[in-house]
Amino acid sequence: NNNNNNNNEEELAARATTTFKHETEMERQSKRVEEWSYLQDYCIHGKIPTDVVSHEWQRKFPKNGTFLTQIMHALVIMQVPMQFCDEEADSVMASAVRDKPRAYILGLDSDFCFFPNASYVPINTLTMTTATANREKENNASSSSSRMIIKGIVMRRDALAESLHIPESAMVELAILMGNDYVKDTRTFNNLPKKQRNLGHNKNSVVRFQAFLSFLRQQGEGYRIRSSSMEIQKCLDFVRKLYNLEDMTCYDMMTEPPVVLGGGEPSLPTAAIIGMTETLRTELKNATIDPQKGDTSLQSAVVRYLHTIRKHQEEEDDRPSSNVVVLTLRHIRAFQLLASQRRPKAPSYSEIDQQIKETGWRPSWSNAAAVYWIERIINSIVHNVIAQQHNNNNNNKTTHTQGSDNKPALLLLNNNGTTTTMEAPGELFDSYLYHSYVRVVVARDEEVHAGRRRACLDAADEKKEEETDDDEVPELVTEGSADNNSQEAAPKLKLPVDEFKEDILNSVKQNRVTIIQGDTGCGKSSRIPVMLLNAPPPNPRLQREEKTKLFISQPRRIAAKALVERLRNVEPELKDQIALRMGHGVREYETNETRAWFVTTGYLVRLLANHPERFDNISVLIID
Repeated sequence: NNNNNNNNEEELAARATTTFKHETEMERQSKRVEEWSYLQDYCIHGKIPTDVVSHEWQRKFPKNGTFLTQIMHALVIMQVPMQFCDEEADSVMASAVRDKPRAYILGLDSDFCFFPNASYVPINTLTMTTATANREKENNASSSSSRMIIKGIVMRRDALAESLHIPESAMVELAILMGNDYVKDTRTFNNLPKKQRNLGHNKNSVVRFQAFLSFLRQQGEGYRIRSSSMEIQKCLDFVRKLYNLEDMTCYDMMTEPPVVLGGGEPSLPTAAIIGMTETLRTELKNATIDPQKGDTSLQSAVVRYLHTIRKHQEEEDDRPSSNVVVLTLRHIRAFQLLASQRRPKAPSYSEIDQQIKETGWRPSWSNAAAVYWIERIINSIVHNVIAQQHNNNNNNKTTHTQGSDNKPALLLLNNNGTTTTMEAPGELFDSYLYHSYVRVVVARDEEVHAGRRRACLDAADEKKEEETDDDEVPELVTEGSADNNSQEAAPKLKLPVDEFKEDILNSVKQNRVTIIQGDTGCGKSSRIPVMLLNAPPPNPRLQREEKTKLFISQPRRIAAKALVERLRNVEPELKDQIALRMGHGVREYETNETRAWFVTTGYLVRLLANHPERFDNISVLIID
């Protein structure tokens, strides 16, 4: 029995860190789920959390994904030593500054108030001022020099205990009562009065603090909280050893796998929507700047991984879950444009608020997903490069250099004698400006497509005399023509399906289901949607509107995209009525006049399953 008890105690001691820390990790993960859910609702529907007045992305949306990575990059440039922790970093940091009057912990975590002989400066107490001092030169001329003075509030456990009028040892008990990453439930504390036990779930932290502080002042020097739960009691012992910086070798301090800098990845449902797979997760986990693959800088490495993600998602497109938001070439080109140009300073939150109020603009969900991918890649590469060089004791030397526009960067010296540049993440990418650059790329693409359409029409006009079947050429009104009937549109080849136009329209009008069989190239995919668009609805009584509306599904994204482009070119009078939708968040060419949507099969199935009301005004469903 004694042996079993010893084994149980060892097991509980090992589980103490994982059991209670796991609860904290679950809460943090739940918060990330909530943040991404808020962002998705905002991007797609314009919905803002009801308890948010302004700065909604700062309070309720995912935080800047490259913030911590930027700090790491800056520390390397400033040649500040770094330590990579495989365990709880709080106790490691506290041990590093313990009994060192000139060493400080800079952060924003109240846990640092409870470690002994450790000076903690909350980052939100810092103020920076410039002081000017006069100096006398040899010629007795007065000159002034300025220096930056940083002031902050220094907190120490012994000083806090003295100001609160409690023994220093009671500070740890106060941390337990107020709740921390390991202990949150006070109801099992059997030597705590019932009134104080029930305070554990009071959301008013001020009320809880005052009540617990008053209670601790009434207790003796050696008061220790006890729990009726054996497991929680073991956790209490663990917390006391942790806060007192005692020997922790009997505990498994590795509570969770290392988290990629930037707040971790989205929740599992959101990760599925974004398109995160195990293959991509493994690829990004080992991401680095690889000169053998043509990387010359952090920017070029990010572009390479973006193409890898895009290619992987295209190969995965045959899966039933085709509603994944995927990367597009536009997203990659927008990043290249943003990273390579001289960029203005990012606007403040108040400026963004004002822009949204004035323009009603908000980012698209596909662009928000692209931001996640870019930040995730930057985080992985920078973290892996710095960690690798740290583990190799700087065998691969890094030197501080100036990148483009005299921005700070790291010059990496490779084993083969070449060099690569790792730009500062904050100079390479800005999430808000990225949305603006996506709009720039989209506008440029529209101009290119418009130019190509005009070129096709001009080429068609030059060859119109070669067309033998003039009855198939619709009229086209061109700019500057005196007679609306004097110019003709781009000619269309006569295809076999054209001979069956009336038969097809009559069959669709008289039957719920019409099956059309024809050889490849007969014109089924391109001509039948046009026939139906130009015809009245087959059964107007079943439709609220007078014009025909269609969904045309294609088994592949490429086919859907190609057909939309072709019809918009050869049917200029219908170009504003033909649009593209795919389950990856792709919405192209939609206008108030759109009546025909080319979609993928996966998108159509999910739309039918989740939003059947969208089919109320659809006249015909074409399954190609």
